[in-house]
Amino acid sequence: MKALALPLALLLGAAAFALNKGNAGPDQVEIKFNLPPPKPLSPAEELATFRLEKGFRIELVASEPMIETPVAISFDDQGRMFVVEMRGYMRDLTGSTEKEPSGRVSLLTDTDGDGRMDKATAFVDGVVMPRSVLAVNGGALVAVPPELILCRDTQGTGRADSRTVVASDFGTAGGQPEHMANTPIWALDNTIYAAGYGTGLRLKAGAWQRGPGLGRGQWGLCQDDFGRLYFNYNSDLLRADLLPAPAYARNPLLRNAAGLNHQVMLDQSVYPSHPTPGVNRGYDPKTLRADGTLAKATATCGAAVYRGDAYPAEYRGNAFVPEPSVNLIKRLLLSERDGIVKATDGAKDREFLTSTDERFRPVQVVNGPDGCLYVVDMYRGIVQHTAFLTHYLVANIKARQLEQPISQGRIWRIVPEGGRKVARTAIPADAASRVKLLAHADGWVRDTAQRLLVEAGDSAVGPALKTLATDAQAPALGRLHALWTLDGLGLVDAPLIQAALRDAHP
Repeated sequence: MKALALPLALLLGAAAFALNKGNAGPDQVEIKFNLPPPKPLSPAEELATFRLEKGFRIELVASEPMIETPVAISFDDQGRMFVVEMRGYMRDLTGSTEKEPSGRVSLLTDTDGDGRMDKATAFVDGVVMPRSVLAVNGGALVAVPPELILCRDTQGTGRADSRTVVASDFGTAGGQPEHMANTPIWALDNTIYAAGYGTGLRLKAGAWQRGPGLGRGQWGLCQDDFGRLYFNYNSDLLRADLLPAPAYARNPLLRNAAGLNHQVMLDQSVYPSHPTPGVNRGYDPKTLRADGTLAKATATCGAAVYRGDAYPAEYRGNAFVPEPSVNLIKRLLLSERDGIVKATDGAKDREFLTSTDERFRPVQVVNGPDGCLYVVDMYRGIVQHTAFLTHYLVANIKARQLEQPISQGRIWRIVPEGGRKVARTAIPADAASRVKLLAHADGWVRDTAQRLLVEAGDSAVGPALKTLATDAQAPALGRLHALWTLDGLGLVDAPLIQAALRDAHP
C-alpha cells in the first residue's frame, strides 16, 4: 500500500486536538496506509466481519437502541444483565460531554430464554461517566466517581429506587477515565476487590467493612478457580497476584513482594486480521508491521479467565484478553508450576476472535450464567481518551471519518458449535440447594451460590457446608468454596482448618 500524505489543513486540525501534552508525538504526521473510511455497520453486517476460532460461533445478545456505548456488564442471580453505558465518553475529539449526566446503567432481561435480551429498563439513569457495575446484595454496586453506590429496586419496576453510598473514594469526579478504580468483583475470599483501588470491601451483617485492596491494574479484573486475581495494563496483556495481597498488607514495611503484580504473559504480540494504522503510536516505525497490523498490544483491558462448563475442556482456565484498538480478543493458555503461573499464545500468529470492522471495540469479556463468554463491544471509532491523543491518531480519525456515530454498542455471546443448547443455570432460593451448587462444574454458578449464602448470613447452613468441605468424594473446587463460604459466615474453626490441611488436593 502507498503512503497517504494528509493535507496541511488536516494536519493543523490534528495539532489543535492532540492534547497529550507529555507525549503527543510529531505534529507533522503522515498516515502510512491508504485505507478508505470504513462505514458503520449494523449488527448483522458486523457479525459477518468476525473470524472466530474453529468450534465456536458468535451471537448477538443486545444492541442499539437498547444500549449505547457499553463498557461493563454483570449478571445477577436471576440471569439478568446490568450494562454500564458510558454515554458521555469521547463524543468528540475534545471529550466535551464528559461532565454531562448522560450515563446510564440498564437492566436487560431475556424473557423467553433464547439467549437474546428483549427487555430493558433504565436501572440507574442521569449519572456522570459511570464506569463499573457488580450485581450484589439484592441490587448492584454502581461506580459513579467518586462514589461506589449500592442501588436497589425495592418495588420490582426494574429501576433503582434506593441508593446507598458504600465508598466515596472510588476515583475522582472529573478524573482521568483510563486511570481510575473500576471493575469490582466478589472474589473467592468474600472480599470485593477492584482494579486500581487500594481498598477491599466486605459485607458483614448488612454493613460494609473496609480492608486491604488491590491497587493494581488499569481496566478490568477477574479471578481464576482458586481465587487468584488477574488484571492488565494497556500494553501488558496479563498480570496476576499469585498470593493474596491482604496477607502482605499486614506488614507495612514490605514493598515489591514477589508474587504480586506478576507478569503472566511476556510476549505482547497481537495479530489483527486487517491493517490497523489507527493506533495512537502508529507514527513509530516499531508500532506497525510491514502489512500495517499492530505488532504489540497497546490497549489491553477487561480480561476474563474462562471458568464455564459449556466449552471443550481444553478451554477451561484459559484467559481471554480484549485488544479494542485493533479489534480482537486474544486467548492465552495458563500453566502453573511450583506456584508460578505463565501464559502462552493459544494459537500461533492468529487470535481467538478478530474482526475487520474498525468499530468493533471489545472492552470486557465476562463469564455468563450459561457457561459462555460474553463480549462487551463499545462499537465506535474513537476509544482513546483526549488526554492521551497523539497528532497521528487525530489525523487518522479525521481522515477515516471515525468520529461518528457515537450512539451504538453491542453485547455478543460466544457459544460452542455442535448443536448443544446452552442455557443459564437457575439459582434456587433455598439454602440447601445453594450449598449443593458450590460443587457445580461452572465457576459463575459456584461464585453466585457462595455470594448468596454469605449475604444471607444464615448459620444454619454450617453443618451442610462442613460436610461438603470435608467430603473427599466431592469435587475439590466444591470443598474449596465450602471452606470460603464458612469463612464468610464466620463459622471456620480449628478442627476444620486441620482437616483441610490434610486434604489430598493441593
